[in-house]
Amino acid sequence: MRASMLKFALFFTALTPVLAQTGAVTVDIHSGHVTNTFSPMLALGAGVDGVPTGTVNNVYTSTNIPQMLSAGFGPLTYRLYTELSVQDWHWNPEGTYSGPGQSGYWISSATSTQPIAHTHGFNLPRSGFTFDQGTSSGYSRVDDGDPTTFWKSNPYLSHTYTNDPDADHPQWIMFDLGSKQPVNAIQINWANPYATQYKIQYWTGPDPLYTDNEGNWITLPNG
Repeated sequence: MRASMLKFALFFTALTPVLAQTGAVTVDIHSGHVTNTFSPMLALGAGVDGVPTGTVNNVYTSTNIPQMLSAGFGPLTYRLYTELSVQDWHWNPEGTYSGPGQSGYWISSATSTQPIAHTHGFNLPRSGFTFDQGTSSGYSRVDDGDPTTFWKSNPYLSHTYTNDPDADHPQWIMFDLGSKQPVNAIQINWANPYATQYKIQYWTGPDPLYTDNEGNWITLPNG
């Protein structure tokens, strides 16, 4: 089989079909039937993005906070860009590693001995991008040129952590070939554990991440 591809992806679980729902929706605006209320000044706010490690205490000072709140945006929060750095976010910096020393996966404690001021972005030991958008220092174990290393799907999306069926959180990996290339075979070297259901697809548009409305993922019938 030959297919001209710009990008292709592997999906490691069966996708759950979405069923169309029809029916009437009734909107009740009677003041005596209010079930809940919210204050826009409390529910809406602003965020500070991309604060470097160790600088939170320098940003949120008794002098800076009143100046930030004076803008009238409501509550002010700060954000980690863990999704850009291919990390998993953990709310509690107190915890342990699953492996000896500082190896394996980070497991946050269910409680904290002190107020939490700093959350934790944890690098997955078997994942990563060839180029990440957070720290620009990541690399992928898929194309690092070392046959002894491997890429692993995100364990925190498995049933063990989510209590959801694994089919609800399909995981995927995408390869960018840089330009349209003729491809007639794909070889997957599975490790243990390995996927029991998967699809191999190629993309027909310019960019599936930023222009996902300009193309489609096409499943290879023999994948």
